[in-house]
Amino acid sequence: LYILGQSNNCYSETMLVYLVACLIVISSSCNAQVNLTPSVLSVDEGYSAEFSCTGTGPKLLQINSNLIDPTGGRVTASADDSSGDDGDTINYIFVNTTRDDNGTTIQCFANAVGSNIITLSVEFPPRYEPDTANFAVMDGSRPRIYLNIDAAPRISAYTWEKDGERITSNGRVSLTVNSISFNSVSRSDSGEYTVIATDSKGTGSATITLDVYYAPEFVEGSGIVNRSVVAGEDITLACGVVANPEIDEDDGLALSYEVEDNSNIEMGETAFEITSAMSGNMGLYTCTAVNDVAITELIYNLIVGVVPNVDFNLTITITSDVIIIDSVFSDNTPVNPVVRFYITINGDTYTVSTSGFPLNINITEFTAGQSYTVTVTAENIIGNTTVATQSFNIPFTPSPSPSPTPDDGGGANVAHLSSLLFFVLMIPLIIMII
Repeated sequence: LYILGQSNNCYSETMLVYLVACLIVISSSCNAQVNLTPSVLSVDEGYSAEFSCTGTGPKLLQINSNLIDPTGGRVTASADDSSGDDGDTINYIFVNTTRDDNGTTIQCFANAVGSNIITLSVEFPPRYEPDTANFAVMDGSRPRIYLNIDAAPRISAYTWEKDGERITSNGRVSLTVNSISFNSVSRSDSGEYTVIATDSKGTGSATITLDVYYAPEFVEGSGIVNRSVVAGEDITLACGVVANPEIDEDDGLALSYEVEDNSNIEMGETAFEITSAMSGNMGLYTCTAVNDVAITELIYNLIVGVVPNVDFNLTITITSDVIIIDSVFSDNTPVNPVVRFYITINGDTYTVSTSGFPLNINITEFTAGQSYTVTVTAENIIGNTTVATQSFNIPFTPSPSPSPTPDDGGGANVAHLSSLLFFVLMIPLIIMII
């Protein structure tokens, strides 16, 4: 400008006027301010948010970096606004806010000049998405289940329940506001788990249904199970089973057997029924269960025989210290010999092996003057039978032996000798006096 001002030609004067005018316009534009208020825009979910744009000239509104027409839709100019597009201030309304509107950015422009940017904050109770879910997990596994949660403001508290009962984190289960994890899940962990989260606007919840899968398990056990029956008696070999998921009704459970004679065997859907068992029924009876997890077998090894046949001579001896139960016996049982005896005395039972006689019982366990009954039962692999019964009385009260006289180290003998010596010495004196 200084150089142009020193020139005297008309062109220079024209340029000078033009530049001055440009500077005035630029200066005017730089000084123009556009304000968007309030600087913090917060509203509860479902309510409308109101804000204003102040600036000179035509105005444009930009939501999330997109220019919009505020004459319709969810963001409109206030109905009582009378300033018009060219006025200094226009009031806007953001109607029916939802949690999805949280974080929306807003900016206005007046005469091509942008305002400050404000962010819409929509506050709402916690919400889980989805609020219900089903999970199937394997027994013994370590599942970790996450939940999506949306909350504004932040969560202030949360609780967990299992089937309506309050639970907390422990060595097996870890709980957070949006997750549940198991160190080693078991079938007892199946059930409904509900989490309830709270913020200043309310509460929200979600429910998880946990289904723990496991292989079929037979009620009577697994692997090979020995069963015995007395010849001529009936027996049922059951194949009751539990499983998750449950076994199929049609082909989930299969029964089979390997025996010499099946004429008296009825094979049902869940059990073997044997009527008047005989030696030809001895063998293997197999139950096989299948579900989505595994195949499990239970095998019965059936033994048919007779209960013990024993000649048993029982003797009972009472001393001051012990009761002696003794016997001489002969086992006449064919095939399946006696394996043990049970000695029962007024409800108390003692187990004795075939080589374990005599049985000595401390007499202090009995009461003087009382009568006692001894019952002897013999047992083999087929069953048991009573082989002897006898009663006895306790005729006296047991008492401990007299305690020995404490040793006085010879003091008593010394005293005796001293007395004797005294009398011996006194005899001459007595004679002299006489």
